[in-house]
Amino acid sequence: MAERLRSVVISGCICIGCLVLTVGCTGPTPTPVEGETAGPVRFEHLAIKVQRPREMANWYCEILGFKIVREQRIEGAILLSDADGTLTMKLYAGAKQSGPTYATLAHKATHVAFSAENLNVLREKLISAGARPVGQIVQTSEGHLRMNFRDPWGNPIQFVRHAFPIRK
Repeated sequence: MAERLRSVVISGCICIGCLVLTVGCTGPTPTPVEGETAGPVRFEHLAIKVQRPREMANWYCEILGFKIVREQRIEGAILLSDADGTLTMKLYAGAKQSGPTYATLAHKATHVAFSAENLNVLREKLISAGARPVGQIVQTSEGHLRMNFRDPWGNPIQFVRHAFPIRK
C-alpha cells in the first residue's frame, strides 16, 4: 500500500504579513518517485490585511506604478504587481481574520521595501500623495540610500537605492 503524504505548512514572518508555503495537498497524494525533487520554491505573494483594499490598490497603482493583476471577489482581495511583475502584494479586508495593525509597528519590526532610482524625486511625489516621511534619506555603511515612509493608511514602507545589486 502506497504511503500518503500529509500537508506540510511552513510559515514565517516576512516584512508585512506572513508567508505561508503549503507543500502537498489535502487529499491523498502518490508516493514521491525516488530522486524526485519539489522543484524551485519562488516568492508568490505578500498578503496585507487592510481596511480599504480598493483605495489602497488605486494609490499604489497611481503613485508607485503598480498594476492590478487579479481581483478575488470571494475574499474581496486585490492582487497587485510592481512594474517588473516581480513582486505581488495581496490587499484584503479580511474582516473575519485578526492581525496586526501595521500603522503601530516600527519600521525595524516590519515594512515592505521597494527599490527606486531617484529617492529625492520620489520623496516629493510621496509627500504630495499623502504619504508621511519617517526621517530623512540616509546612506548605509555599504553605500545604499534608504528612506522610510508611512503610506496614507500608516503602513510602513521603505525605498532603497542600492549601491550594488542584491539579486543575481
